[in-house]
Amino acid sequence: MAQPEDPPATGPARTMPPWLPKAFVLAATIVLLFAAGLWLLDKLQGLLLLLLTSLFLAFAIEPAVNWLAARGWRRGWATGVMFLLTTAVAVAFFGVLGSLVVDQATNLVNGFPEYADRLIFWINDTFGTRLSQERLFSKLPTLTQELSKHVSGLAGNVWGIGATALAVIFQGLGMLLFTFYLSAQGPQFRRAVCSLLPPHRQRQVLWAWEIAIQKTGGYIYSRALLALPLGASLQAFLSAYIRRYDVEEHPLTTTVGPPPVSGEEEEEEGKIQEESEGEGEKDG
Repeated sequence: MAQPEDPPATGPARTMPPWLPKAFVLAATIVLLFAAGLWLLDKLQGLLLLLLTSLFLAFAIEPAVNWLAARGWRRGWATGVMFLLTTAVAVAFFGVLGSLVVDQATNLVNGFPEYADRLIFWINDTFGTRLSQERLFSKLPTLTQELSKHVSGLAGNVWGIGATALAVIFQGLGMLLFTFYLSAQGPQFRRAVCSLLPPHRQRQVLWAWEIAIQKTGGYIYSRALLALPLGASLQAFLSAYIRRYDVEEHPLTTTVGPPPVSGEEEEEEGKIQEESEGEGEKDG
């Protein structure tokens, strides 16, 4: 006997909540906007870094520009004068530093054979070895081979080096242009930015902006003023040191190990070199 079928269950139909499609659309929109923001940030990374650097430099020179503007100078002329003064100080600093580096490198290259002899003598005297300059250099790659490798590598990448140099030059010019504008047109720029904000936010932004300018400029100027007496005292100390020890005979680039002395040690050193040369001839 067939069982009677159960009657279909009656009740409210299950439907999708009306807010769920809107939530999906909102979540997809947020994800797409976040991905687009990351893509723009990656593409505009160089420009944003350039703007931040220019803003920092403008903060650094704006206190001096404001001081000159308060005494009747036009902000454009005051900014130009600060640019020229900063450029002159930077050129003088790097010129002195570059000449010092070149002189020290020249002295090191010219005195390399003597330094090598004294180093070999110190190693032989300390560890009881029998090294010689000729035997040591024969086991090392020659300087000409290394230079040829570097020169050939530079010649193969000359276009890349030129493109990098041009990019650096254009970035520097762009940074100077933005810095000049942010400093010369600083008040107008601040008014333009604050006009986009509500009135109660404008006072807070202007207060933070002025504090940033004062603190940045004060830090840089205080360090520059401290560098003057420190540099003068260091120069006086080095001048006294050079006059005392006579840099012509005892250069500041000290040698490694004790200098060779005359007498029995020189004869012993000569015997060691002769024995090492004899061993080299036998090996040949």
